[in-house]
Amino acid sequence: MTFKDDPSEKEHLSSSHKAPSGFPSWNLLSPSEEASAGKTTERRKRRAAPSLLPTQSVSAQIRRKKPANIVVRPVAWRRLGETEKFLLAAERCQGDGGIAVTLNLSASREHNYMSRSRKTQVRRLFQNQLNKALKEAGLSGLEYAFLFEISPEGRLHLHGVLRGAGLDETALKALKLALCQAAGKIHGRAAARQVKLKRLYDAAGWARYIFKVRKSTANKLATNGLMVMSESMGRLLRVFHEETRETRRVA
Repeated sequence: MTFKDDPSEKEHLSSSHKAPSGFPSWNLLSPSEEASAGKTTERRKRRAAPSLLPTQSVSAQIRRKKPANIVVRPVAWRRLGETEKFLLAAERCQGDGGIAVTLNLSASREHNYMSRSRKTQVRRLFQNQLNKALKEAGLSGLEYAFLFEISPEGRLHLHGVLRGAGLDETALKALKLALCQAAGKIHGRAAARQVKLKRLYDAAGWARYIFKVRKSTANKLATNGLMVMSESMGRLLRVFHEETRETRRVA
């Protein structure tokens, strides 16, 4: 299953942002994906035309309204909420080979996660599957943080951040396969778009985009725990939070 691109996501991942000096020249998309993306852009340009009428319904405009800025409080790590910890993860990864991830679930995996009869928390289910897939790919210990999201169309998927420092082309290919395995492989034409990896340039913007429907997602999944974070990411963020805590207190 694929999802329509969100303008806010494009804005924060715009090509107008320049990669940090020394950033590896990764090709995160396959040649076929790049060609498809180019054709899609050209079709959109041809279809674009001035209009005096709104292009979205009022409800759609409300759904796409940017949420308020998130602020990480200068309190102890254990007192931080999920949104604050995720923002810290994005900030920490941004300058260290950060990768923004969007991951779509297979139909069977999505049905299992959405089932009211499941006995295990949805984030625990995904984390177990992801850790197993990463171990098989030789990527144990990778720092990651993901949040579940249910789109306005009702489809469950994930957004996240990874610390990509040191990952070469081979490791990135293995990472994409591991993510697909953890999410349940999608077959057919949609398979090429199951996982999207982008360089992370705007931590706050990516976090705001992900948090836009957090409350409704929590209600539909009947849980307040939507974040999946690796132990290695948690250790990294505890140190990062203590290093930046006083700065946040002054600000």
